[in-house]
Amino acid sequence: MIKVNLIPPEALQKEAKERITILIGLGAGAIVSLAIVFFFYRMTIAQKLGGELNVLQQELKKYQSIVDDVNRLKGITAALEAKKNTIQNLMKGRLFYPKFMEEFMQILPQPIWLTSLSTKMVPEGCVISMVCISYDNLAIADFLSNLQNSPKYSNVEISGITTTFGVMQTYSFTIMCTYKAS
Repeated sequence: MIKVNLIPPEALQKEAKERITILIGLGAGAIVSLAIVFFFYRMTIAQKLGGELNVLQQELKKYQSIVDDVNRLKGITAALEAKKNTIQNLMKGRLFYPKFMEEFMQILPQPIWLTSLSTKMVPEGCVISMVCISYDNLAIADFLSNLQNSPKYSNVEISGITTTFGVMQTYSFTIMCTYKAS
């Protein structure tokens, strides 16, 4: 069987162009439709995320006030801790001088008396400067030996001894040392 094509070739080409145009239109329509669907999908997600963001911001504001209260309480706690430490340091140091004088009087020989005593607190302990008077050189030697043999005193130094003649002969001297309380 023989087929005869009676349709002119221009009509066939025109019909092919129309099919191509329709296919291009359908493809473009499908792409535009997908773009619109994607756009609305993105808008829906953006609205959901915006709503979640608002909820989270409200929670953040609620928790921010709690965080501010906690920070305020931390500041108060730090201030109270500093006061407590100050009080503890004062309580520790409160008995320093009575204990020092009690221990000092045990090593001070009878014929020696103090005319002045000054102290200065340093990290190593307490630097003591004292001006003393004695009737006897041996008492001065005993006093120096007592200071040097005591584990609480270090860096014991004596300055020049001056002698005063009067009704009784007296010796005046200055001692510098470091006292470390145990």
